[in-house]
Amino acid sequence: MAYGQVATQPVTPAPTSIIGASLTVATATTLITIPAGRTWYGSVAAECSATATSASAYISTAGATAVPTAGNLLGVDAVGATGGLGDSNANSLSGIYVSAGSSSATLIATIVGTGSVSANGILL
Repeated sequence: MAYGQVATQPVTPAPTSIIGASLTVATATTLITIPAGRTWYGSVAAECSATATSASAYISTAGATAVPTAGNLLGVDAVGATGGLGDSNANSLSGIYVSAGSSSATLIATIVGTGSVSANGILL
């Protein structure tokens, strides 16, 4: 070790601080809840596929004191076509911070048609 450096051991998070979920429910549903005063750091992903009708999968933030403010965080759409020759789409984001502020915040999953969403991360 060089002069002036401090040796540190890696920190393993408590199991209760690791939060993740995956959903395929075709409605608006809570994906994860971030407790008041905590920040979640992680990644989100969404995918959907369409045949005759269109499909979409969105992940949004909700909560009076959530940062970033309430709204879509990630979304994908797929366009359906007559005859069942449809489309598929997927996207992901990593390195995301969502802070709850003075009240809890949630990541909301909204799926229309065929799709799935996931969020995996850690409470800081």
